[in-house]
Amino acid sequence: MDDQSLRPGGQIQSSRRIARYQPIRFAAALSDFNPLHIDRELAVMMGLPDLPLQPEGLVPLIEQLIEQRIQPDDALAAVDVRFAAHAVQGQLLDFELMGDRLDGNVLVCRFTVKDQATEGLIAEGEVFIRNAVTGSQQQ
Repeated sequence: MDDQSLRPGGQIQSSRRIARYQPIRFAAALSDFNPLHIDRELAVMMGLPDLPLQPEGLVPLIEQLIEQRIQPDDALAAVDVRFAAHAVQGQLLDFELMGDRLDGNVLVCRFTVKDQATEGLIAEGEVFIRNAVTGSQQQ
């Protein structure tokens, strides 16, 4: 693993932009056609700068970030997310994961997702990685 490995005390930072049409694609995947997520004019009328991504749409981005950095024998067991604000199409988000503690063979990591421009909180929570190996155990 590189310097940005997941282990107790480790930290990973990454930025991702909500792609154009990602809210619409995610709405289609969920068969959730709430007009707020597919009608830009309505979203702007409701005070949002653009189409909002359904809150659940952040979970795959968090999962991708983690899965790129865990060992082949590790498995993402669960993601517990608390949403604070909408992420919108075109928005640049900062993701930060912090290895918190080992609980048996499960690594518990805390994470935050913030708007890069305003540093406003979008989401926070914990992820649980099963069969986690700490840096000191790897060879």
